[in-house]
Amino acid sequence: MVSVLSLLLYPVPGGLAFLCVRYLLAKFLFKPFGLWFGLRNSKPKQVPPNLVLEREFSQSKKWDHHKVVGLSKQLDMSQEKIEEWLSLKQAQVHASVLDKFCDSAWNFFYYATETTLGFLVLWDKPWLWDTDECWRNFYSQIVTRDVWLYFMWCLAYGWSQLFGLTFNIKRRDFYIMVIHHVAFITLLTLSGTYDAFRLITITIFVCDSTDVLLEISKIAKYLGYEKCAFYAFLVFTFWWIVVRVVLFPCWLAKGFIVDLPRIYPFVTQMWIYYVITILCFVFGVANLIWTYFIVKTLIQFCVTGTSKDARSDCDE
Repeated sequence: MVSVLSLLLYPVPGGLAFLCVRYLLAKFLFKPFGLWFGLRNSKPKQVPPNLVLEREFSQSKKWDHHKVVGLSKQLDMSQEKIEEWLSLKQAQVHASVLDKFCDSAWNFFYYATETTLGFLVLWDKPWLWDTDECWRNFYSQIVTRDVWLYFMWCLAYGWSQLFGLTFNIKRRDFYIMVIHHVAFITLLTLSGTYDAFRLITITIFVCDSTDVLLEISKIAKYLGYEKCAFYAFLVFTFWWIVVRVVLFPCWLAKGFIVDLPRIYPFVTQMWIYYVITILCFVFGVANLIWTYFIVKTLIQFCVTGTSKDARSDCDE
């Protein structure tokens, strides 16, 4: 059994290291590449300070006509001036296309690297193909160095994602992502503490493989290749549903919730079994919510010929 301290000694500093690498790649690779492709790093014009409008904007980012008329009368400003102020303020809270490109480029870089590492580490492991092998000789399993390093790599990235929420592009699913990152770190820490490395590394490898296709679609869209973006997103949607909606509950979560108690019935008397079971349900619900956003975006793609990430609007 691995101590919780050892699971924090490496991943937490590793998470900070990931943030440093992300910053350096964005500055010296992703941004120059995006600028070379013609993406603009336009900075919105600063809005004039107005305490009343700032307070209203903090409560709601979108104002209807009645709100504009009321503020116009209250502040003795023309409706055009208020609408101009709102437009400039909204532009400030939205990320530029170049920033979004850098964000997707980093995500693609990480998930492509992680998926490649996962393939190299897990391909020859018998428990990748038979999850019952994850629990065979459970208390005498030896964690090989490659599996340990892959696990720590993924846990460090989870910490970096949690640390980076303060400056990441804010989307509609911001709070879902907070819950996801906390649940992810908790799940990996508990799994590592009880030496359940086999099933958790399979889960990470299979589930995160979907994100590679998503980021390819986003990058293609930001660069103006709409057809490429559409086909990449179509393949991503199919693979997402297969992995996150079918394989995760029916194969991966089942491996822990059903197969483990079948092999070791006494685990149902341990508190950690129920905690991890709850976390599996949290991930399952999050997957369904994201599936809604994905299908909504795909429908928009098919109907209009273009797309907008259904999560992208900054709102309250």
